[in-house]
Amino acid sequence: MTAMNAFTFDSFASLMEAFKEELADTLASMNASFQKAQRHLFLYRDGKYQAYFDEIKQGAPIDWYGRSPMCPLPYLSALYHGTIDAAVDMVYESYPIKEKGLMIGTATEAINSLAAIKKVVYDEKQYSLSDVVQACVENYQTPEQSLMRHVLWNAPKWGNDDDYVDAIAKDLLGFCLTQATAYESASGGKQLGGIHQPHPVPTGAALMATPEGRYAGAPVAVTLTPESGTMQNGPTAALLSASKLCSFDVQWNFCVMVNYYSSVFEGTGGKEVFKTLLRTYFHQGGMQHQPNVLNVEDLKAAQREPEKYKDLIVRLWGVSAHFVDLPKELQDEMIARVA
Repeated sequence: MTAMNAFTFDSFASLMEAFKEELADTLASMNASFQKAQRHLFLYRDGKYQAYFDEIKQGAPIDWYGRSPMCPLPYLSALYHGTIDAAVDMVYESYPIKEKGLMIGTATEAINSLAAIKKVVYDEKQYSLSDVVQACVENYQTPEQSLMRHVLWNAPKWGNDDDYVDAIAKDLLGFCLTQATAYESASGGKQLGGIHQPHPVPTGAALMATPEGRYAGAPVAVTLTPESGTMQNGPTAALLSASKLCSFDVQWNFCVMVNYYSSVFEGTGGKEVFKTLLRTYFHQGGMQHQPNVLNVEDLKAAQREPEKYKDLIVRLWGVSAHFVDLPKELQDEMIARVA
């Protein structure tokens, strides 16, 4: 963001074009790194052990070890055609399916940041782009920047069935996903495009302040879930926003995760309303929804007396976990985004 500040953008369209160029370069770099990691693994698969360990000694990136002999996937391997016949774990990619995937992370923050810049900088001209960038670098620390943050945070946000934001989301994510699917994996398969952000707390902890008003270090949203505190029109609006995206662009993850109060499902009426909500979402073109049914009072009580709530299970994203076993930061983040 600071590098882009060296340029002058006389319109939001020119800023968006420059941002897309940055994203295209980033995706190309991601794919090159992914292919290099695959080729490194193939050395071990093909019995070239010395070459494999030589690359590790020379400083192979730590993320390569997630696709390595140290991280087998026996259960997932049993679900894929060809792995059992070949008696090989799928981590070695010796099975007919060659497709891999590139994930688009922190999508919600990018969408909201672009919408805030468009509204506050270009439409209303309340602040300059340089002002916003400087405030992000300094984490909104001055009184003037704190006021700016309030203005940015109250700009239109993703997940409220607002075409002002949703049009930006469709344009941005459509571009990213199209770019991703233009590449191939090292095994010769197509790269699939998906939207994926499963680690809201550690990702946010490493991320500077962002132009939609998020402070440095604050958790980010899970995949396409609205940011905490910004879902003003309820879960129906959140799902309608997601349904506007082109489903043909997405080959894997497209999760909108919403936490619901358990009281919503008390009695038959609540269940029927929820069934109607899901049917409407998928009828409108939605692809994936992860509902999490919670009682926020139970979550807070579990923080105070964890020994009494050892059986309390919550859904984080694609996995579930015992609430009391989670780090305090992740517990707080989950409580904050209860719908």
